[in-house]
Amino acid sequence: MSQPPIQGHPQRPLSPQSSVLSPTTKSYPRPRAFTLIELLVVIGIIVVLMGILIPVAGRVRQTAYNTSTQSQLLVIQQGIEAYRQVFESYPGPISEKMLLPAINPANEGGPLTSSENLVLGLLGGLKNTTVPPAFPIFKFDPLLVGAGPASLNVFKAQRYQAFTDATSAGLDTIKVSNAWVPWKDPAHANVSNPLNYTDTALPEFVDRFPDALPILYIRAKVGANGAVTDGATAYPTGSIPAYDRRQLEPYSFPKLPMGTPTGSPVPGGFALYAAEYFGNTADPRTPRQKDGYLLISAGIDRLFGTIDDVTSAGKVK
Repeated sequence: MSQPPIQGHPQRPLSPQSSVLSPTTKSYPRPRAFTLIELLVVIGIIVVLMGILIPVAGRVRQTAYNTSTQSQLLVIQQGIEAYRQVFESYPGPISEKMLLPAINPANEGGPLTSSENLVLGLLGGLKNTTVPPAFPIFKFDPLLVGAGPASLNVFKAQRYQAFTDATSAGLDTIKVSNAWVPWKDPAHANVSNPLNYTDTALPEFVDRFPDALPILYIRAKVGANGAVTDGATAYPTGSIPAYDRRQLEPYSFPKLPMGTPTGSPVPGGFALYAAEYFGNTADPRTPRQKDGYLLISAGIDRLFGTIDDVTSAGKVK
C-alpha cells in the first residue's frame, strides 16, 4: 500500500539521470574560451588606443612644461620691474658696450652675455675690486649669487636684497663644486672665432623643460629706431639698432644672416631671420619691446627663433 503524498510537497518523477547520479553530484556547463580571432581583435584595439593615447599624453606634458615656463617668465618679469623701480633701468649691472664679445669685465673667459647679466642684476654675484682711479675691475664670485646685487660704485658700497627668488625664477642648478657648467652648442664648432661663442661659467635662468635651455634676455637700447645689428650692419640700413644679435650667439644664433629675404632658407634650423625675430610684429623695421627688453624661451620644439617661442612680448609671428 503506497503512502499518500505529503500536503504541500508534490512528488516529481525521477529523471533517468537522477537514478545514476549521487545526491552530491552537480553538472555545470563548460566555459567558452576566446577564439584566436577574438584575441587578435582585442590586441589590435589595445594597440590602436596606445597609439592614440601616448602621443596625446606627450603633448599634454609638453604643454604643461610650456605653461610652467610662461609662469616662470612672469616671475622673472616681476623681478625685472622691481629692479627698475630701484635703479630706473633694466638689469643688469654691466653696460651694453661691455657685453660685446671682445670684452668680459667679469674676467671669466668668453663673452659675458645679457642673460648672465640679468642674473647678476637680480641675484648678485659681482664684486668690485677696483682701486681708484683705475679702470673698473669686476670679479664674479659664485658664493654671492642669491645674496643680492651690490653697488659697483667703489665710493658707495651698498648691497640690495635679491629682486627675485632663485628657485622660482629657474636659476640653473648644474654645477661642478661652486662653478656653473658653461653651455655648449655644437653648432658653434665652425665659427671663425670660437672664443666669441664660448659661454662663461656665470649662471643663467633656465626654462622648465626636462632638457632645460637658458632663458635669453636682451635689453633694447633706449631711443633706438632700428631692430637689430650683427655688429657690422643694421636693419634698416642707417638706423640705430636696439638689439645686438651677438649677445645671444653663445646660446643659439650662430651665423644667422642679416640680409636673408623672408622665405629664404636659413641655416641652423631657424624659421625666422634676424630682423623678423627682433622686429616689431606690426613693423619689422622697428624693434620689439621698444626701449624695453626681451625674455625668450625656446618653447616646445626647443629651437630659438621659431613660432612657438615663449617671450615677454608674446609669440613670434
